Amino acid sequence: MRWRLAGALGAQFQQIKADHDFTEQELQLKSDLELTKSIHEMTKELHRRLIEEADRK
Repeated sequence: MRWRLAGALGAQFQQIKADHDFTEQELQLKSDLELTKSIHEMTKELHRRLIEEADRK
């Protein structure tokens, strides 16, 4: 009985940890995506300004 209880608690702990790790990974992916989008927008703006500046010369 003691071993079954220990096994059940171990499995429960592993599930909780897996759920936590999954949530953390999802948050990191969301953060990375937002950062990538921001960099993309800044790069497009920089490119637009450089092209406009080159066209004026």
